[in-house]
Amino acid sequence: MSQTWIDDPQRHSIVRTARLEILVASLRETEQALRASIQAEEEKTCFHNQSDPCYSMLAHSMRERADNIRMTISTLESTRKVA
Repeated sequence: MSQTWIDDPQRHSIVRTARLEILVASLRETEQALRASIQAEEEKTCFHNQSDPCYSMLAHSMRERADNIRMTISTLESTRKVA
């Protein structure tokens, strides 16, 4: 690999953007899988109301994880727009 390619800021930006896009796509897949798992857990337990004391702790935990992933995606998308 030539030194010119490594030092090229435009290529560096393209590579960085591509990596961010791959990361965002992977996080979206993970979020979708978590949302599907939450729905399955709610169906299994017959509890859909998060404020119900009998609501599944597993579903609650997965929902928090999915929400955190959603915030991470938003942050990365903002970063990508700036890049």
